[in-house]
Amino acid sequence: MFGQLLRSVQRQLGRAGGLALLFGLALFFVPPEGWAQDTGSITGTVVDQSGAALPGAQIVVVGTRRGSTTDADGQYTIEGAPTGEIQVRARFVGFKSQTETIELGAGETATVDFTLVSDQLGMEEVVVTGSFSERSKMESSVAVTTLNSAKLEQQNAQSISDLMKAVPGLWVESSGGQGGNNVFVRGLPSAGKLTFAELNHNGLPVLELNDLDFGNTDQFFRSDASIQTMEAVRGGTASIFAASAPAAIMNFRSKTGGEELGGTIKIEGGTAADTRPGRLRTDFNIGGPMGENWQFNVGGFYRFDEGVRNPGFTANKGGQISANVTRFLDNGYIRAYGRYMNDRNIFYLPIPLQNPDDPEGIPGFDANYSTMTSLDAATVRVPGPNSTPGSPNFLSRDLTEGIHPELGSFQVDFVLDITDQLSLENKAKVMQTDMTFNAAFSLESLSLQSGQEFVNTVASREDAISGVSGFDYSFASRPGASSSPVAEGGNSFVTEVGWWHVSNDLRGFIEELELTYDEVELAGTHSFTAGLYFSRTSRDELWHWNNTLLEVEDTPRMLDLTITDNTGQTFQVTQDGFTQYGTVHNQSSGTTTIAAGYFGDEWQVNESLRVDVGARLEKSVFRGRAGGTRRISLDGSMSTLYNNGVAVSNNKFQTFNHSETEWALSGGFNYSLTEQYAVFGRFSRGYHMPDLDDFRGGPADPPTLSVLQGEVGVKATTPNYGLFITGFWSELQDQEFSAQAGTNNSTVSFRADSRTPGVEIEFNGEYRNLTTQVTATLQDPSFTDTNVDAQTVVDLSESRIQRQPRYLVSVNPRYDLGFATASAEVRYVDSRFTNAANNALELPDYYELNASLSTTQGPVTVKLAGSNLTNAVGLTEGNPRTGILTGGGGGNVFQARPILGRRFNVSLQYDF
Repeated sequence: MFGQLLRSVQRQLGRAGGLALLFGLALFFVPPEGWAQDTGSITGTVVDQSGAALPGAQIVVVGTRRGSTTDADGQYTIEGAPTGEIQVRARFVGFKSQTETIELGAGETATVDFTLVSDQLGMEEVVVTGSFSERSKMESSVAVTTLNSAKLEQQNAQSISDLMKAVPGLWVESSGGQGGNNVFVRGLPSAGKLTFAELNHNGLPVLELNDLDFGNTDQFFRSDASIQTMEAVRGGTASIFAASAPAAIMNFRSKTGGEELGGTIKIEGGTAADTRPGRLRTDFNIGGPMGENWQFNVGGFYRFDEGVRNPGFTANKGGQISANVTRFLDNGYIRAYGRYMNDRNIFYLPIPLQNPDDPEGIPGFDANYSTMTSLDAATVRVPGPNSTPGSPNFLSRDLTEGIHPELGSFQVDFVLDITDQLSLENKAKVMQTDMTFNAAFSLESLSLQSGQEFVNTVASREDAISGVSGFDYSFASRPGASSSPVAEGGNSFVTEVGWWHVSNDLRGFIEELELTYDEVELAGTHSFTAGLYFSRTSRDELWHWNNTLLEVEDTPRMLDLTITDNTGQTFQVTQDGFTQYGTVHNQSSGTTTIAAGYFGDEWQVNESLRVDVGARLEKSVFRGRAGGTRRISLDGSMSTLYNNGVAVSNNKFQTFNHSETEWALSGGFNYSLTEQYAVFGRFSRGYHMPDLDDFRGGPADPPTLSVLQGEVGVKATTPNYGLFITGFWSELQDQEFSAQAGTNNSTVSFRADSRTPGVEIEFNGEYRNLTTQVTATLQDPSFTDTNVDAQTVVDLSESRIQRQPRYLVSVNPRYDLGFATASAEVRYVDSRFTNAANNALELPDYYELNASLSTTQGPVTVKLAGSNLTNAVGLTEGNPRTGILTGGGGGNVFQARPILGRRFNVSLQYDF
């Protein structure tokens, strides 16, 4: 993989990009004396209010990259500190930072001791995401949530999407499994994925294109023991610092080692479907010094998991390893990151359910643990997209591959304080991933029918069939073994399921250069920042879809069907369980090039008020080609229905060449009322550019979406509680939508604005041994100013935006028992509509209960955690293929995607 990555880098970068990356690497070998200045040393201790040592606390010289961490006795030493009047700051997770000013002479050693007090909501934690300079949450003028490594562990998350649930303003549908989930931000309408949000790792995008079909960015990254913190900025400056992600940036920052060797080893076992043992995961992380001026960190995980829903095969298998090496200079540092991920994950799709008002599974199909993904349909042979009449050109496909990215990335950061006022930061990253996506997709609700109904449907849609005089079902994996259309589990349904294969091979390069000029005296103090951003992402894509026929029960089997019409002619509806080969074929390749510049000014008006403004100008260029499709009969016979109308390549391609230029603007303020209370506000105008998906059919002129956002909030931090309340307003202008809103639920197209006012709440309070955290989002997402097709009389104004809840509330009490800590979490999710007209399926509200019990004895921590303890059937997504509530069972049976069933995990962790 890394050999391919380097060759890809050479193709992607060209001469200029290659020189930038090589320059960063070469700096590793520059003698430290080349950057030398007059320096001194700083030593001291860091303790809490009771006088107990705080091992692992971070101490830095403010405005530089010189720092250290405390040892087991709370002691630290900083070598090579700059001379003169300097500020020294101490930070520790869960405590407020403390800053002391000293005078340090060349060759001298100064002693600085710190006593830190509790910080309830992490308001003193320094945030670098979405900011022109490092600021604490209390100083920041944006709505931001931080989760340090301890809080990340407390989330008991099953996936990276689960971690995002801790961020107010985000509605996360994490029911799809490890990847391919949907994140909606502040009510902005989308089809899912992470359309308006960017997922970052160490300050640069995991994948530049955040809205690709079958390429959700959560598929390309996993959180593990190597992660130090997650920072999530909503709205505000996201429009300045991210390409086409104006609503949120979620940045996962790696651990980078310390002055002493240390780390973590963890092993975790868990239950699978029906709470049977079936999950094993190991995590590790180790970091520390590599000699003078060098530090390293390496960590990762490996996981074997049969899955909460039982497909009959290993659902999730694979892992990730990340490493970084840092070389400190007297006035900066160089850091190189490498990451390799090879992970296979099942993708859970909507399943058949009944009783929409109080959802439950149908007979033979468990709502909490069953899935239509089945071992019986895992390994198949299907005609390939280059087939011709009489020459099927069969290909093998494997459902057990699931979502399978094999990814390598390499990043170099170079940070340098050129003068006391001027600093430079350069980040360069290359990545390559070969990703296949194999899943059993639910189709229209009408495909869920009794055996007799399905036969009638086939006969009615095929002109060659003259009525039905007889039919026969058999199991495709057992030729000659007849099957009743009534499944053994007790329901009478059969269903067509899409066997979809998609490959996305992606290669990318990102370069960001930023200059900051501090302490400019002009009616206060200004800090000016200017940055240049460049990225180039290439993709080769293939869609190869087929349809299968399955019974509807746990681990279903593929069915073959023959029909005899009234003339006595026999029609073979399926072959090896496939009702239709080649339902969809798409093939395209393209490149997105982004060039952007941004500028910001942070103005410290006085001791209490700070104002900042920023702007971004971006040009995106899309070039590539899209292949055409033709439909053929593989054998020329009308009686073999499965291979009539097979979509294959016509070996013709259309080229596309399209560019867009857009701008973003953001301005905000933060006003400190006292040391414990502050208010802030911000307005921003951002955008979402098209992506390569918009050119899959050839030349096009897709729109760029304009996003307006405003927010105002109050922050409080006291020894007993922390509070962060943000009132927000978001608006998406003139977007194209479609909805089943016409006559007889026909689909209509319309253009509309959307508007979502709301409130985000974060609270963390402590009373004796009880700590309680509350996270809430209260919002009203709705369409406004709809402009519907003139042929259809329908008004969708004030309709609630599809799939968006009004209320999301999480209450998480934690109680210290002395020998252990008990924790519980209750999550409430409001009801949602599955279509824009609000006239189809309504997904009811639900509660989810999670809990854990942990004890730490010296360096060892043992933890038992359970998720969805009540086996709630909380529905997400509905069935995106259709929102109509129809199907077998007289309309009482429908398809939707429930959250995962009850699961227990027990872990043993050793810290050293």
